[in-house]
Amino acid sequence: MRRGFTLAVTIALVTVALAQQNVGIGTTTPHASALLHLESTSQGLLIPRLTQAQRDAISSPATGLLIYQTDNNPGFYYYSGTSWIPLLSSSSGSGLFWSLGGNAITDPNTQWLGTSTAQPLIIRTNNAERVRILATGEVGIGTTAPGQRLHVVGNVRSDGHVLIQNTDNTARELRLYEPSGSGSNYTAFRAQAQASDITYTLPASLTPTTAVGAGLLQTDASGNLSWVSPSAVIANAWALAGNAITSAWNGSTGSFLGTTNAQPLVIATTNTTTPQPIRFWVGNQQTLQLNPPGTSAPGWSIQRDAGGNTRGQYA
Repeated sequence: MRRGFTLAVTIALVTVALAQQNVGIGTTTPHASALLHLESTSQGLLIPRLTQAQRDAISSPATGLLIYQTDNNPGFYYYSGTSWIPLLSSSSGSGLFWSLGGNAITDPNTQWLGTSTAQPLIIRTNNAERVRILATGEVGIGTTAPGQRLHVVGNVRSDGHVLIQNTDNTARELRLYEPSGSGSNYTAFRAQAQASDITYTLPASLTPTTAVGAGLLQTDASGNLSWVSPSAVIANAWALAGNAITSAWNGSTGSFLGTTNAQPLVIATTNTTTPQPIRFWVGNQQTLQLNPPGTSAPGWSIQRDAGGNTRGQYA
């Protein structure tokens, strides 16, 4: 009797399958698009659970076969026709999504983070845009419209060296632009061919030094910088401590203190609080003094000679 009942149920199920081409469990109206329609408010669908070894032992698995792997990265796996792939993964097995814990990729040429259309890649934190990479490769930090390969709006800090290199035998420039309201001109610094490394150290304070160092920085009309020896500058100027000239002015050549155009030579002391005289020394001896007006001293005086005799004065 039991065998007969089982047979009858089997025949009935087959008849339903043949008649409707779909089966409903938990429903009397399976959806026409579903071969198997399950409905329950207290139970789920249990997919066969296998270890990785058991999964790999399946003979000629059908493409699309689904199992739940219980060890070695547990989860749902489907057979792609050539290999077992974690569910929600690409055919390469790297995954369609980047995991919060990172992904074990195998080929960066096919597994990458980015866009596959001509649209920018945007990175956000706290739901605010922080980085934008344009489809043409420009990277913007703090800007949505980067105009250079790297465009940063805001302060940039480096705890290491900043290197500006080249591979095409053309030295690049460090450009400092003028205030935006004034225009778009810039001041640039660029290295030229040199025999060794050179490091310039900025002064430690704004206090000026009273000594002339090894060289003075000069520029020509084209902006080319070079070092010049202080002696080269002093050679064409009168030093405060005097100059060792080679020949005095003889009417046509030689060194002299004066003007070369139609302007007077003015020698003055301009302190009006404590007026000072103008003194002339010859042979390491004062020979003439011009005193400031309004004092008790004569207007000028010729100093005493070696014997102590006054040689002349003018009141």
